[in-house]
Formats: sequence, C-alpha cells, structure tokens
Amino acid sequence: GESLNLLKEAISYANLFAVKKLTLHLGRVNKEIDRTIFINHIVKVLTDLCNYAKKYGMFVMIENMPGSGELGYSPKEILEIINEVNLDNLKFILDTGHANVSEYEIADYLNTLGDHLMHLHLNDNDGTKDQHAPFESGNIDFEKFINLMEEINYQELYCLEIIFKDVEDLKVNAKALRSYKK
Repeated sequence: GESLNLLKEAISYANLFAVKKLTLHLGRVNKEIDRTIFINHIVKVLTDLCNYAKKYGMFVMIENMPGSGELGYSPKEILEIINEVNLDNLKFILDTGHANVSEYEIADYLNTLGDHLMHLHLNDNDGTKDQHAPFESGNIDFEKFINLMEEINYQELYCLEIIFKDVEDLKVNAKALRSYKK
C-alpha cells in the first residue's frame, strides 16, 4: 500500500547519497491477533522491499526491538523472517540497548543471527527501558560483548547510538568503546 510506496521512494532517494544499508523497524503487533498473521504480512513486504533495494545494491536490515509488542523482538522470530524472505540482501542489525531491555541476552541474538549480522547500534541502559545511554552508565557488559564480536569475526561498522552533550562527550564514548578491544 501507501507505506510500501513511501519506503520505496525513500530507497530511491537514499540511492542519490550512495546509501547501501537500510535499517528497518518492522512495526507493532496487536496482541489480540495471531502473531503469525503479522509475520506473514511482513515477509511479503520485505520480499518486495528487498527486491526493490537490490536494484540499487542495497541491503535491508531488520533491527531487534525492545518490546514484545513489536515485530522483530525475539532472535528466533527475526531468523524465521529472514529465512522466509530468503533473499541475500536481507540482514540483521543488532541494537545492544534494545537487546538489554528484552528478555533475551545479547549473546542469544548473536548466536542465532550472527551469520546475518551487518551493522551495530551500540548504547547502554539499566535494563528497564531504552535509554541510549553512554557506555558504562548502564549494566551491559561491553567487554563480554566485544569478545563475542571477535569470536564471530564481525568486520562491519560499530555505530554509537547514544545521547551525548557535545563532540568531546562523543569522543569519550568512542575511546571507552576502543578500550574494550584487545
């Protein structure tokens, strides 16, 4: 429908800037309706979007979401969607803050979806809500996380998705991330 056309227009527009990775939140579900109805619908939408994005050499990435009322909440659900679409330009983007708020461990997402991982959104929180907090202000074990990333030989971007005051604050957070690397 109309939303799909808007997304395709956004893809065409992004192509003007040589964008190659597109992050997608899959949307909310009505908990009173069987979840598989939403999954079947999003598989059709993603198949269409990925085929459209492929013309531009772009990848569509499903981001894990923090709440069970959203599609793309569990690692298993994301993998099921990727497998159903079965196109090589549908990937996974891990948001550490979203994972920390969910009932799943970051390692659950990596163990299930590591082969599809193409991008990271790194931020911290205390596990109660998505806060986009700086490193070491919440309870995510980033040293363990970096070790997991090295184990799966992750070679893509590490993107800081934190709320910061100024450039100096951002530099401090970038240095904190770098300190975890061996």
